[in-house]
Amino acid sequence: MSAANLTEQLLGFARKGKYTLRPTSLNDVVEKSTRMFMRTKKEITLHKRCSAKIWNVEVDRGQIEQVLINLYLNAWHAMPDGGDLYIQTENVVLSDAYCEPFEVKGGNYVKLSVTDSGIGMDKEILERIFEPFFTTKKMGRGTGLGLASVNERVRMLGGRFDIQSRLNQGTNVAFWIPFKSKTDASGP
Repeated sequence: MSAANLTEQLLGFARKGKYTLRPTSLNDVVEKSTRMFMRTKKEITLHKRCSAKIWNVEVDRGQIEQVLINLYLNAWHAMPDGGDLYIQTENVVLSDAYCEPFEVKGGNYVKLSVTDSGIGMDKEILERIFEPFFTTKKMGRGTGLGLASVNERVRMLGGRFDIQSRLNQGTNVAFWIPFKSKTDASGP
């Protein structure tokens, strides 16, 4: 990771949400970020399933691109001999009861998930993944800020982040971002 990327992630923690939020299609962000990422990752097979009528969400496009690149890089590191990367977007409606444990409100959300066929993580690692500076990567391959910054960025948007993994069975990372605009024609 470059010093510029590390500085940007540290500043992201410090700013606590001082970004430019605009209505954005997560499908567009997925398209751009996967095109850029996959140019040099020929050992990975990409599978995209993006809902055709995805709602726009209020996000800072650059920050969401950084979130996705972090997730793609983690998936790539988890698949040293290559593998499959699945990306999906969909509109979902979450009930208040479902959302209560996550301290977010029920309502309309756009869900984005990134799943890899990599080495996965055991329970002990999963319990620590959101700790800043925790990493399982070798020196020089990561700072440990990736998932911590992803989680923080999604939470600042009023969303929810979840990760599930099993050793030798891959990892699924999903986040939900609330649909807020009532005047946006691409919404419910």
